[in-house]
Amino acid sequence: MSSQHLNLEASCDLEPAPGSAAQALAFLEESLDAAAVPLKQKNRFMVVFDDMYANIVNYSGASRATVSVTRVADRAVITLRDNGSAFDPLAAEDPDITAPVMERNEGGLGILMMKRMTDEVSYERDQGENVLRMVIFVREA
Repeated sequence: MSSQHLNLEASCDLEPAPGSAAQALAFLEESLDAAAVPLKQKNRFMVVFDDMYANIVNYSGASRATVSVTRVADRAVITLRDNGSAFDPLAAEDPDITAPVMERNEGGLGILMMKRMTDEVSYERDQGENVLRMVIFVREA
């Protein structure tokens, strides 16, 4: 069967704490492999996910998080859901990457990277939870 017609849905519940990123990344890598996401695109997702998950662990105050991977046709979607403080990363102002490093405000580079390395990204607050969806259109190698 062509991976263009592949459908996959998998999810993993996590306790967002220091050290939990390895479990989250292992789940993500296994799921993206099962979804036949090409290596270059898988690596983009892994980098973006690692930073977004670190934000949940370090800043949200969440006690639980769920990562879901869905592949339908040419769309691979990672959904991160957490019960932490409301935070819309898409509302954050992009950092000025042209400014000298010592003059830049802290933070924001991971969010900018997410915006640039995914094809679509959306955020919503749903039933007291942050829901971040990141989409990459799967292009066969």
